[in-house]
Amino acid sequence: MMPGRIIVGKQAHTSFLPAPTTLARGLGCLPAWIRVFVAAAALLWGPRDAAALGTPDPKTCQVGVYLISLYDFNMSAGSFGADLWVWSTCPDEKIKPLDVSDFVNANQLQTRLASTYNRSGTFWSYVKVSGTFRHHWNVRSYPFDRQELQIVMEHTADPASTFSYTVDREGSRPSPEINLDGWRITGFGVANKTYIYDTVFGDPAFNGKKQSDYSRLVISVSLERTKRWSFIKLVAGVYIAFALSVLTFLLGPFNGGRRTGLLGATLFAVLVNQRVAESVFGRVEQLTLLDLIHVVAMVFIFGIALAGIYAQWLDGHDRKEEALRSDRRGIWIAVSLYVIVNLALLAGAAVRG
Repeated sequence: MMPGRIIVGKQAHTSFLPAPTTLARGLGCLPAWIRVFVAAAALLWGPRDAAALGTPDPKTCQVGVYLISLYDFNMSAGSFGADLWVWSTCPDEKIKPLDVSDFVNANQLQTRLASTYNRSGTFWSYVKVSGTFRHHWNVRSYPFDRQELQIVMEHTADPASTFSYTVDREGSRPSPEINLDGWRITGFGVANKTYIYDTVFGDPAFNGKKQSDYSRLVISVSLERTKRWSFIKLVAGVYIAFALSVLTFLLGPFNGGRRTGLLGATLFAVLVNQRVAESVFGRVEQLTLLDLIHVVAMVFIFGIALAGIYAQWLDGHDRKEEALRSDRRGIWIAVSLYVIVNLALLAGAAVRG
């Protein structure tokens, strides 16, 4: 006896109930009540297709992306610019996914050169897209940071159960001519996803439901920073300020006024430098590597000031030799600890990425 097949959606499941043709041969020799029972069982659990189950496959079009360029990386504004070609191939002329697609994370968008052609019964459409897109720049580990830029395209006309994107993975890729100063593309991908909203937007297609779902196409570009010069320029002022603060140990315990003035100037320089860094990346609600470097410098400058006060106290109590030794020890302790702490911060950021 051959097993029947139950088709649910796209998956085939094996049923160990008899197939209908087998049932037909054997029913004649069975009592009437058994024939009725077996016939009912065949109707309930016998072979079905997806349409009979009320879950037909959604309509679909193959959609692909060719990334032409990336530009205008604006970390303080949280955005980047991109140009790309988007195309679709559909089995039906009435299905036009590019006409009803919304770029969800776009600040500004321009489309042009849109066109559609009939290629032997398959309808091929394309459009060129240029825009500015939102992106959260995670600069916690700058200059060792890695970014994943995304462009999100959503089909707005039909629910995901009615229409779904299919990705043209073979044709989708970034242009080899993309040249990003200070960055390297390490990955590229296009994926179709279903996004669920907690409203139906008044759409009768979701009658009786509280949520709606739509098909999305997510274009992802992974980037890795390759140049460190901008980081060196941002932290050079901090390290120079610390070096000047260390030199106050050489002024001697009897020059308290000069030491205090120089330490005040170096602390002010670090604060100004931190504001410059914030103007480049914008204010972020987490401690970045740059923040930690500035905070560490402030703490060490404050510690050097305390060490200077202690040396002055020793000098004022006729313990001049001890005061001089305290200053000499202060130079080596401050420099050694500062170098170790900064190397640890840099290593941690490089590993974290």
